[in-house]
Amino acid sequence: IKPVRQKWFGVACCPPNIARTLASLGQYIYGWEEEEQTLYINLFVSSSTEVKGTGCSMGVEMETCFPWENKIMLRTKNVTGKMKIKVRIPDYAENFHVLRNGEPVRLEKSLGYAVLDVQDNVEYKIVFSCTPKFYRANPQVRSDVGKVAIVRGPIVYCLEEIDNGSNLSALFADTSEAIREEPDGYAGSVVLKAKGVRVIQDSWTGSLYSTVKPETEETELTAVPYFCWNNRGEGEMTVWIKEL
Repeated sequence: IKPVRQKWFGVACCPPNIARTLASLGQYIYGWEEEEQTLYINLFVSSSTEVKGTGCSMGVEMETCFPWENKIMLRTKNVTGKMKIKVRIPDYAENFHVLRNGEPVRLEKSLGYAVLDVQDNVEYKIVFSCTPKFYRANPQVRSDVGKVAIVRGPIVYCLEEIDNGSNLSALFADTSEAIREEPDGYAGSVVLKAKGVRVIQDSWTGSLYSTVKPETEETELTAVPYFCWNNRGEGEMTVWIKEL
């Protein structure tokens, strides 16, 4: 791991992998089940598609700012015949509900999907919330015992030195307090704030080991999405934080 972002790597596997992912992205977003005449929506990505089945066809437009906003607009057009749309309900989604042309619909669920009947041109609005949470690892993961990671929906967060000061190992997260969101944060993301405690370096006696309990001070932890890290100069980064 490099302390700063690298312009290039000796083994440049990332560019072709990204190209392959983008080229096949549509297959990850949508799936079509001919026998059920059903369109599956697996990822919330602004896009459009057209499907044709036996005696039916439909165009779908999806518009969203997910994962920063948990709101997805689905618009069907040129609908012929009777079909279904099944929308994946993520495990982290709370209070998942659907509006049809602005009116609440009774939610039918099947194997982790919300089932929508489509017979005409309609607009669906899918809304849910995902509260930022502290996650813990299985005790068998020895390096993470007694630590927590901050997660909001599908996004894992990290602490960086530029926001939290040096020696991130001296920080403890206070998991009894709720995590606070700050929209429109770094790189357009949602930045998270959590209460914590820092071991005061100046309170140490100067020797390598001591029987004296170190002093601490309250602090505020600032977490940014993991994929954003290492863009603001050289510094420490950590995902797993000691739990107070």
